[in-house]
Amino acid sequence: MRAFVAPLLALVALIAPAAAAPPPAPRIVVQFDRGLGELHGRMIVFLTKTAPKKNEPVEPGTFDPTSVEILGTEIDAPAGAAVEVPVNADAYPTALRALPAGRYTARAELDVHHRYTYDGGQPGDPTSANVAVRIAPGAVTTIAVRARRPDDAPRPAAAPAETGRMETFVSPSLSAFFGRSTALRAYVQPPRDYAASTRRYATVYVVGGFGETDANLPAVATRDRALLASAGGTQLIYVYLDPHVPLGHGVFADSANNGPLGHALTTELIPYLESRWRMSATEGTRFLTGHSSGGWTTMWLQVTYPSVFGGTWSTSPDPLDFHDFTGPNLVDDPAGNIYRTRAGRQYMLVRVKGKDVVPLRDYILQEHALGAYGGQFGSFDAVFSPRGEDGRPQPLFDRETGRIDPSVARYWEDHYDIVRTLRDNWPVLGPKLRGKLHVVVGSWDTFQLERGVMRLRDALATLPGSDAQIEIVPQRTHFDIYRGPNGGLHARFDREMTAAAAAANGAQPKPSP
Repeated sequence: MRAFVAPLLALVALIAPAAAAPPPAPRIVVQFDRGLGELHGRMIVFLTKTAPKKNEPVEPGTFDPTSVEILGTEIDAPAGAAVEVPVNADAYPTALRALPAGRYTARAELDVHHRYTYDGGQPGDPTSANVAVRIAPGAVTTIAVRARRPDDAPRPAAAPAETGRMETFVSPSLSAFFGRSTALRAYVQPPRDYAASTRRYATVYVVGGFGETDANLPAVATRDRALLASAGGTQLIYVYLDPHVPLGHGVFADSANNGPLGHALTTELIPYLESRWRMSATEGTRFLTGHSSGGWTTMWLQVTYPSVFGGTWSTSPDPLDFHDFTGPNLVDDPAGNIYRTRAGRQYMLVRVKGKDVVPLRDYILQEHALGAYGGQFGSFDAVFSPRGEDGRPQPLFDRETGRIDPSVARYWEDHYDIVRTLRDNWPVLGPKLRGKLHVVVGSWDTFQLERGVMRLRDALATLPGSDAQIEIVPQRTHFDIYRGPNGGLHARFDREMTAAAAAANGAQPKPSP
């Protein structure tokens, strides 16, 4: 019988229909106008079946990330090129080959400066209008890019020069690190009576959250000035620091990738500002406040430089304890997975009024499709990771699989875990931090950051002599934590800092850092 097996199989192969080939992928071509010049950067195509709001470009969202398809790829092309999106382009939530056929609204943009992942499209980026397209397997869809993104950012009303000024300082230490001139920028907002007086003022250093840049600072200062004026005014100089670096939010921590940012701030920029403005320039009259990534920044600065600053008022800080880095435990399970527990349950990140709406995986993959530069988790890699052999920050985890690199996880925890730093160094830090730690977060924080604050609270409760003020505000989110009567937290912090400065007035002045 064996003699008949091979001929029989051959006959079956001839009779059976050929296996169906997979359908060809849709083809999307972006045609750039020749007048836009040479093309360098990240080309991003957005597609949605949801009707966009009138006159608003198709953009990805945080709370419903799957509503917009994102296709991203790096390009270098001549002027007037027609660039096809490769089949293997970075994509979220659906790969190009698997994109369902149908009608979409589309938009294409060239992210020239690799900033889209940090603070969105920039003025001057080549971008198309929203266009109606039809996607089908094998069919070519063309999106024309003829113009550049306009600069339509709101501008604060003009004010007398003495009410605020942008300061730019070329940092010797950062310039040496990068081998090129590198500057720090800050917007200084003095109190209303500054020009009419001769006295010196306590100073508040403000650090905004992820997405903050020097372009935002004058408007933020103007808003805060008006709010504080409505609550009775302020007698403090406010300095709004620019936290943006090429790889995202720098958090003013010395790092292998962003350079000696903390050193540059405390030993270079602050003395420079104190030489140009009438600042009290003592430990007891330098204060910190910040929100989100800025909340982590100000906690880090206070703990790392406890004798430079007289206190921090930090809100909704990024994870302070790496036992819970928005879910994953980098300390006890450094070889785990950033997306799922060992039991296979997804870690959730974004929530609305206490209800989970977006998994951590979706948030990260959306960021990855937009680009490798400057996203929130890309920023974490840039700050916390060692530098790889390719000159880039070593990633904590594989973006596709979520597998954590245990050596990188251990590096993060050894160098940047604030709760561990406090525990390990409390005999020295405790006395220096007395009266200086104030943290506020909402119990419904949109990114579940209250968990890190709770871990900080529990750790400090075990440390002798801690008088830190840790506040969990019921049913407040990441975005409404400052809301309240009489100027809310802004005004409350201002009053508390003013009182702390008054209490420090009798102390022996300490030199600038």
